[in-house]
Amino acid sequence: MNESKQRGIPYGWGFDYISCANYFWEAVGWILFSILTRTYMAYMFTFYSVYQMLVWAIKKHKTYKK
Repeated sequence: MNESKQRGIPYGWGFDYISCANYFWEAVGWILFSILTRTYMAYMFTFYSVYQMLVWAIKKHKTYKK
């Protein structure tokens, strides 16, 4: 079993343009959900979720650049 801590940069659909496409597409999904439901709580949840995913994406991007 390979127990290496080295991580490769992902590739594929979406990852050609941004390093954390999974967070991007999840954020797009929550934004669309909020627009469709038009509720205050949906907007609050989306704002918090997108902010948290942005923090994670920045951290992951820094790790990829190392």
